[in-house]
Amino acid sequence: MKQEPEDHPLFPARQTPGTGRSAPVVDEESFLEERQEFYVPVHGFIWLYPEEVQVVDHPAFQRLRGVYQLGQAHLVYPGATHRRFEHCLGAVHVVHRMINAVRRNSSKPRRDAQSFRQPEFLPGAPLCPEEERFTRLGALLHDIGHVPCGHTIEDELQLIGRHDGDSRLDLVFGIKTMDIEGAEHGKKEEKETKEEEGKTPEKEEKKSPTLQALVDELYAPHLPIDLRGQVTASELVRLLIRKRPVDGEKDAYADKERLFESCDQFRLKVCQDMIGNTICADILDYLYRDWYHVGKPRPVDERLLQYMQIRTPREQITPSGKPAPTSRDMFVVSLGDRPKIRTDAVSEILGLLEWRYQLAESVLFHRTKLAASAMLERALYELWGAGKSENLERTLLRFSDEALLPWCYQQATKENSEEAKAARRLLLDLMERRIVVELDTCFHEEKAGDFTRRIENKYGKGPKAAENRWAAVRGLEEDFGLERGSLVMYCPTRDMNAKIAEVKIYCNDDVQPFNKYEKDNHELSGGHLEAQEMRFHRLWRVHFFIAEKERESVKKRGLLDRLITACRYFVLEDMPRGVDPIELVREYAMALSGKGMPHEGKQVRAEATIASRTDPTIAYPTGIPSIRSFLEKKQ
Repeated sequence: MKQEPEDHPLFPARQTPGTGRSAPVVDEESFLEERQEFYVPVHGFIWLYPEEVQVVDHPAFQRLRGVYQLGQAHLVYPGATHRRFEHCLGAVHVVHRMINAVRRNSSKPRRDAQSFRQPEFLPGAPLCPEEERFTRLGALLHDIGHVPCGHTIEDELQLIGRHDGDSRLDLVFGIKTMDIEGAEHGKKEEKETKEEEGKTPEKEEKKSPTLQALVDELYAPHLPIDLRGQVTASELVRLLIRKRPVDGEKDAYADKERLFESCDQFRLKVCQDMIGNTICADILDYLYRDWYHVGKPRPVDERLLQYMQIRTPREQITPSGKPAPTSRDMFVVSLGDRPKIRTDAVSEILGLLEWRYQLAESVLFHRTKLAASAMLERALYELWGAGKSENLERTLLRFSDEALLPWCYQQATKENSEEAKAARRLLLDLMERRIVVELDTCFHEEKAGDFTRRIENKYGKGPKAAENRWAAVRGLEEDFGLERGSLVMYCPTRDMNAKIAEVKIYCNDDVQPFNKYEKDNHELSGGHLEAQEMRFHRLWRVHFFIAEKERESVKKRGLLDRLITACRYFVLEDMPRGVDPIELVREYAMALSGKGMPHEGKQVRAEATIASRTDPTIAYPTGIPSIRSFLEKKQ
């Protein structure tokens, strides 16, 4: 006999009076036969509401079937080809378990009432039906903006905005068809495409509504009554999943956000934290899923579900003792009060943090994966860097990971410039898995003081980082006579993903982020958390990679040590005290102009001459002049 989903141990069921059958926890009038089941690795059978199925069937969501969850990690771990489509379905399953857990935990007897003290925070009201529906929808759509090779293109190259930024969500919520010709703000491009293809509106097949229109239609009945007319369903789910603009940038949704600062009918912050912050549906799905597909599955431990709560200020408790929902409510992991601190919950948080660190160390920061990412970055910069990326964001939404590289290669064949040739070589090597090899690596622990922060600010983050990385390796190629595209550089930010440590905890009648509580009290992890956060920082390193044939060529000419030193001294400005960089560059110029060297026959100037500032490689991003700036043709 088939087991009903709500009868599964992970889905405690409630009985609808008079029916004798399990009813959903979110909507008492929605029966099991109205739902659709999916089978997803790690979780097994999961279910979706009919509205959620329609969202999944929309082209904007279906495109996630082609977007790898772990980018180019499959080049190292062949099983790591799972897609964001699968992860998003899993996140809905996890957030539903969290919703149920919060409901169960809110009804547990409170020992606080037997205490002589007046606690500041008490268990709050569980999610209401409207909050539950939109929290599930937010978990389903939290990665809707991802593009293929997204982390390379967004975070490292910064050629396009963030996947959860407003500009990307504008595009995705405007999708009608798989090629997004129907995006609302792209009607000009749509018209041009139709004219090129000789189409007329009468000849076209009927298109789906935009994702925005679909969400508004399906979820308008689930909006809290007091918010109707002030915010639409699509705006609400966007508030749940979007990344706020950084300080100084215009926020088109600021007024909508302010609606919820004092809104008790829909606790936006609670729902956001359950979907995508710290210990949330996102991480509690991908952490197990990524390890599963890498080939090192971790056992699923549900202990933390027992301790998930919504905590509310004491003044929100009604005279009957029941909590009333308030905008001040917080989603927390409850560690209890002295003397009954739940140390097993502390260990569980630390365990998740350890698994996240191991995932970063062995998968996300695997040397071969980083080399491949750096190759892709260099190829795309040659094609679209330095302001040549107009409409790139819109274009990338049309491709899967598997289709992107061949398409980029095809674009590179349309011209015969040096940039296009370099991009073609890199892309072909990537497709045929000829990965560059290590030239030099500078690790975090090698340096003290502000060295890593200074390098990070120049090469790891900010609007000029990608250009600086390109200028550095391009300058080295020119100075050492290397083929264009044979050198690549990888430099991440130091802000590694240790956000699990920021989960809000309730402990001893205090609610704070775990790492802040530890900093103030030092009593829960015994220093373990601080040490773990430091390990995340120590993952930072700068890689220089080189094509294998060029490495052999450089080594054969006796220039390998000089090239490595140039990476350290000229690019990273990591010079011993007392060394004059100008004199060192001039010395290199003399060596590289000798017989059999890359600049044979040229004479060395007494001083560097930078004739044109239009060439960004004539000096390194550190300001140190290039070797070529000391060379000129013999008269």
